[in-house]
Amino acid sequence: MRMRTAAATIAALAAVLAPAQAHAGQPWGCYGTPIATYAVADASGTVRGDLGIYAAPDGTKCAVLAAADPDTGHGEYFVAMAVCAETRPGTACTQVEYTHRWTYANYGDTAPLPAAGHCVRVWGYLALGDGTYAEGIGDPPVNACD
Repeated sequence: MRMRTAAATIAALAAVLAPAQAHAGQPWGCYGTPIATYAVADASGTVRGDLGIYAAPDGTKCAVLAAADPDTGHGEYFVAMAVCAETRPGTACTQVEYTHRWTYANYGDTAPLPAAGHCVRVWGYLALGDGTYAEGIGDPPVNACD
């Protein structure tokens, strides 16, 4: 009886304390609607993953880098996002906010940043098993404006 009660208590605590998945089927903490996706390619042009921008109804945006095949990556991911003062796509970004993340999971994501009415700039790298990297960057570099 004690074992069942302890197990039920642990399960209840885990349900309360675990971070909620913002979007079903996505393991990352980035939430919202995907608004742009860019290829992450190695030096030969082979696509090794995707770099995506997500926008939430509250005006926040975040970026996710995911390998096309989880076994492709060396386990090292870097993804970054800058919120720009600019409101139109282009090449210049007057940075007003910045977030990045190095991770050794099978994806990389950034913290959501307030970006309503602003463009963002995203970029990321995926370490490959042979010591090289695949990289992705938004095109144009400053985009996802609203």
